[in-house]
Amino acid sequence: MISKSGVRPGNGWRYLLPGVMVGDGHRTAGDVVSERQAGLLLGEGRHPGADRIEPELLAAGGSPARARRATVPGRPAEHKASPKTE
Repeated sequence: MISKSGVRPGNGWRYLLPGVMVGDGHRTAGDVVSERQAGLLLGEGRHPGADRIEPELLAAGGSPARARRATVPGRPAEHKASPKTE
């Protein structure tokens, strides 16, 4: 069965999750990546462990801005706005 769903900037990773990232069978090697980790990396352009890293830095006395920047490995992805993606 073929299905259709809208893929927009910021949510395209959800399209990849079931078919590409999970695949069509069980793989025994490697670590398991959660949907949240995939969303952080592919949807927000942040480190997949940001939910762990940011609170650790804040607990150590880091500023919120510095803790947030520590989980962004480069520039955030740019999204071009258009009537179809609004």
